[in-house]
Amino acid sequence: MYTQAQTWLYLALVAGKGDLVKYQKEAGAGHFDRSAIIGLLTRFFTSFDPKQFSSVEEQFCNLASLYTDLLLSGRDNSRPGGDAILGIKPLMTAIEAIQGDAGVYGHKVIGSLQREFAKLCLKAKCYQHSLRVIEHPVIAFSKTTSAMDIVSYFYYRGLLFLGLKRWKDALE
Repeated sequence: MYTQAQTWLYLALVAGKGDLVKYQKEAGAGHFDRSAIIGLLTRFFTSFDPKQFSSVEEQFCNLASLYTDLLLSGRDNSRPGGDAILGIKPLMTAIEAIQGDAGVYGHKVIGSLQREFAKLCLKAKCYQHSLRVIEHPVIAFSKTTSAMDIVSYFYYRGLLFLGLKRWKDALE
């Protein structure tokens, strides 16, 4: 039996299967309300039930990837990082809700969600905001995390530490 959050998650993923970012570029602004979808996803990431995460982890991470793609495809050049900055707090809220106060043995477990968060922080040049995720030693990965997600996360993590001028941490 699906809960309301799981149903909403599946509906959002079905809508995203058609590659919304590509559709937006081809159809033009009149056929696609990007800001409405970003608003819905923002609300979802800040209010979902973390107890349901384990049963839909892969779909949740796919939705986070779609969210990041939508934010990075924005055309808002009025602020540094464009729309990327809008996704930092919702993804940070989701990460904290899923992991609670501590992961395995007090260290955080890294997954695709953290990679998307690091990517947004890097694009928005919000290096200080990334510290709550990237500062913790990495000793475990989520079972659905691909090798490319791991490599990408460490790459973004290193670039964020470079932006913070923490050279030693960037080398790790």
